[in-house]
Amino acid sequence: GIERSTALVGFAQDPAGVTSRLTTTSGDEVEVRSRFLVGCDGAHSAVRKGLGLSFEGGAFPEEYMLADVEVGWDLPAGYGVRSMHRGEDGAIDDLLVCIPLPGNGRYRMSMLVPPELSAARQAEAAGTAGGGDGVAHGLEGGTAPALPDIQKVLDRLAPEPVTASALRWSSVFRISHRLVDRYGEGRVFVAGDAAHIHPPTGAQG
Repeated sequence: GIERSTALVGFAQDPAGVTSRLTTTSGDEVEVRSRFLVGCDGAHSAVRKGLGLSFEGGAFPEEYMLADVEVGWDLPAGYGVRSMHRGEDGAIDDLLVCIPLPGNGRYRMSMLVPPELSAARQAEAAGTAGGGDGVAHGLEGGTAPALPDIQKVLDRLAPEPVTASALRWSSVFRISHRLVDRYGEGRVFVAGDAAHIHPPTGAQG
């Protein structure tokens, strides 16, 4: 079964198997014995770090915001939208991507983060920038975008005048491209985002 709110804090392997140390919701530490250990624990993988695998690559400088909203435009159902603006230097300085979701007029929208919502700037102001493992990928902390933040981008880039409503979820995220030097050692392996991360556009990261 799936044990939620349980964290891997360490592991040791021998020729016969792997002993993993876990902390539970109560704070207790337990040991689990298994033949193999596969770390599918995301971009900040404890298993990858425990194996000492390299995670070469880099992060894109841009921050993005995501939001699941409803819009009532006249576009055919099931079609996505990609709209962008290039500045005088040719660089993209404004972006709107709308991916249709199940439901009437519901879309997942992705756009560049305005400076006031930048998680990186908020971390710098709070004195917490540069912490963690240096892997800038996935959802970040900070202030979640609100409907007015989404509406400003729609006003600039939507294919027709439209109002966003029914915000169900929003966040700020970063994208990296990284790959481990090997997928495992002995009886311990990594898979998924623990082993490779890339932009999710067109495929899962």
